[in-house]
Amino acid sequence: NEELQSVEEYEITESDKELVSFVVDHCDKWRDWRDTNYETKWDEYERIYYGIWASEDRTRDSERSKIISPATRQAVDNRVAETMEGFAGSGKLFEVIDDLQDQDSTDVELMQSLLIEDTHNNAYLNNVSSIVKLAEIFGTGVGEIIIKNEIEKVPTTQPIPGQQSVAAIGVTEKEKVAVKVKTVHPRNLLIDPNADSI
Repeated sequence: NEELQSVEEYEITESDKELVSFVVDHCDKWRDWRDTNYETKWDEYERIYYGIWASEDRTRDSERSKIISPATRQAVDNRVAETMEGFAGSGKLFEVIDDLQDQDSTDVELMQSLLIEDTHNNAYLNNVSSIVKLAEIFGTGVGEIIIKNEIEKVPTTQPIPGQQSVAAIGVTEKEKVAVKVKTVHPRNLLIDPNADSI
């Protein structure tokens, strides 16, 4: 029986150093490529969307106005609203179809209602809307799927022993698996320049 080493006791081998060096080198190259090709435009898009004036955004040297029209922000917000309407306008993000291989047809309905409840509880639509907004502003929308165990508190009643028709009201804790979507800003994503998808 070997005991697991703690993080402090873990010895960094030469192959570990080579792997870290390989990954960091690639990430640095990808970051440089991304910043060279996109950083200036992303800064401009972000300034225009949030209504921040900058002299480099002027279209003519004689331009003196510092007014930022909200038309771009309105156009982006309208596109986000249209995309979200197409994505979840019916109120159903998905539909579970029964393959009719079993006798019980209520299992599919129950599964679908539980999935819909989970998506509402985990703010899927808000997070997907944020991803779509970033995609409209920067041209790249990225979400991270997080799976973790959480403690869920459920209201319950329990009868009190020895006393009829008297119950204690309280909360029962139970562990459940939660699947969440987290918005990732494009500036926090590094990808191989040759990749066309993740």
